[in-house]
Amino acid sequence: MQMDSVQCGSDQASAKSLSGEILGTDSGHTKIRVVLCPEYVLQSEQTTYRIRPKDEKHPVLLPVGERVQFWTDKDQIRLRVEESGGKERKYRVVSITPRTSGEVGEASLDGTKTRK
Repeated sequence: MQMDSVQCGSDQASAKSLSGEILGTDSGHTKIRVVLCPEYVLQSEQTTYRIRPKDEKHPVLLPVGERVQFWTDKDQIRLRVEESGGKERKYRVVSITPRTSGEVGEASLDGTKTRK
């Protein structure tokens, strides 16, 4: 249904160098950078899932609005996009919400989704 960039951590870099510490010229300034990860909304017939890729270092961007096949397995979802080569990828489930009857979109029993 959609993809959002969400904060999933931070990266910290110190401005100190070895020679600056020995000579006492470093200011000790630390740079903090926010790390963003893709978070997807996946919708089945009865449920809406928010998922994030398990491989945070090399996430593969999924096409939005495409049909997918997915299987739940404990706290993760295994997802396959046929149009993208059919490779199965693992995603971590962030939240699960039941769908209301008035929402747009429908899914078949095997977990594939189509948009109206």
